[in-house]
Amino acid sequence: MNRNPIISPLLIIALTLLLTSVGCAQRVEFQVTDHTLNRIDPRLFGHFMEIASWGEPGPDAIADPETGELPNEIIEKLDLLNAPLVRFPGGGDIPYTDWTHRIDRAPPRGLPARPVVTPQDNPASQPLNNRFGYDEFFRLSEQLGWEPMLVVNLYDGVLGGVDLETAARHAAGQVAYCNTPLGQQLPQGMIDWPAIRAANGRHEPYRVKHWQIGNEIFVFLRRFFATDPSRAEIDAMGDRIADAVVVYADAMRAVDPDIRIILDHGMRDKDMARRVWSDPRVAQRVDRLTVHHYQPWRIRTLSTDGGATEVEAEDVGLIRLWYSWVTMPSFYDSEGQTLAIQPEKIAEIQKAGYGVVLTEWNWNGWGKGTEIDVPLCFLGRGLGAAGYLHGMMRQGGDIDFATQSMMLGVSWQLSGVFMDLETGKSWIHPTALATSLYSRNHGDRRLETRAVSEIPQVTQDLHVNKIRMQPSLALIDSVVTRDDENLYIHVINRSFDVALEVVWRLDGLVLRRGSAVLRRMVANEEPLAETDAAQILDDDVVVDHEDRFGDVVPARSVTVYVLPLEAD
Repeated sequence: MNRNPIISPLLIIALTLLLTSVGCAQRVEFQVTDHTLNRIDPRLFGHFMEIASWGEPGPDAIADPETGELPNEIIEKLDLLNAPLVRFPGGGDIPYTDWTHRIDRAPPRGLPARPVVTPQDNPASQPLNNRFGYDEFFRLSEQLGWEPMLVVNLYDGVLGGVDLETAARHAAGQVAYCNTPLGQQLPQGMIDWPAIRAANGRHEPYRVKHWQIGNEIFVFLRRFFATDPSRAEIDAMGDRIADAVVVYADAMRAVDPDIRIILDHGMRDKDMARRVWSDPRVAQRVDRLTVHHYQPWRIRTLSTDGGATEVEAEDVGLIRLWYSWVTMPSFYDSEGQTLAIQPEKIAEIQKAGYGVVLTEWNWNGWGKGTEIDVPLCFLGRGLGAAGYLHGMMRQGGDIDFATQSMMLGVSWQLSGVFMDLETGKSWIHPTALATSLYSRNHGDRRLETRAVSEIPQVTQDLHVNKIRMQPSLALIDSVVTRDDENLYIHVINRSFDVALEVVWRLDGLVLRRGSAVLRRMVANEEPLAETDAAQILDDDVVVDHEDRFGDVVPARSVTVYVLPLEAD
């Protein structure tokens, strides 16, 4: 492991550019008013507990073989995430799985053990033991205060060879198992799922409100598009999907009319997707469309000169790699501050009459450059995730809620809480640590905040894959929120090595002088493993002035200042 920048001619040129861009340490100033720009829903800081047969069994690999329960050490770390909302259990396997495999006593199986199944017919798919099922998930949700969200299998009713009415009734059966009280009348011919739930030890319904019909529909359409369908065939497939969504939604709401339904916004072909969710029948039944966003995925190429010259990571050096890592996500507003979803995509969804949710997101990447300094890369991922969070808070008036992938794992670096099965040690990766920091420290509304001085910029000429990188990256990114008692200043310092003084001047807000608190994510000085790269430190700060606050923000850090407000 090499923690020192790799010197090369390209790096010397890069350092010259960077030093020219950043200059010496300078004061950055923001003006903050008490004008509310949008709400901050705590559900923006949700998580997605996925179980993926193609490489990440997650809780299935950790759960007790007899009880299905997770170890206390893992539960304690999950609790630290402070997740308000958790999506479960998939994911890419949902089109190829039967929800009854994750409960006991499902007919016709009855009491025998839950089946071990391999959901997908591809070489990467491994058997799932279904050890951590729905009842185990719901018990954990109640213990930790999570609002659950589930996903149902749409593939069966579209391309899976199951009669549409039968597939929809099976999905509605899952709603009945979760939500219907014992003894309540069910649709004709439906299995008495509440009685099975009671036999499994739960008499009261779980009352799951949010249900997604299908997951990443574009995935199960791959084989269809591999046949090079005509435009007419694509349109017909869109109509087929719309028909299925209508039948599913009606069947599910016949069991529980109060559920809220979510559908994919993207479906591989943009015109086909619009055909589905612009169908008035779908619009009448579906409440929200979801966007999924990951970056940078597998890093195959690094390039400069606007993408014209491919370079090797060893010739680039750590500093330029660092700035490529913290640039994610690659959506920015006119002032160079991060956004979570492209504004035009939000506008399209809202124009169609739907709410917007982000049910899968994260800094997700591997490949070229990420292995040169693993701890530094993981810390950079954490700052990138904080950029996503700033974007969500900026767009909090448009995004209803979000769930970060993946909450718990034993294999993928994407995981939030990670357990090493060989050593038995566990830790929280920086991406989830950033979300935990913000989930525990934020207000309920975002305040108008604007820079009144130049924000130091760094030239970003290293392109990752074909992602359109921000050419000039703001080193300081700040969002300010408040509630009735405190002002919360959220600030990212993306600089590789320069601490920056930042001052926030207040208009219409009065700070209480005296002691306040800062909570900061920085590099972990005593890591359990290379990827255990960040820690959160608490410290006291002193508020000297009623109308402003300032501090020197360290390089490579994410900070929240919790500053008490004087009563109105």
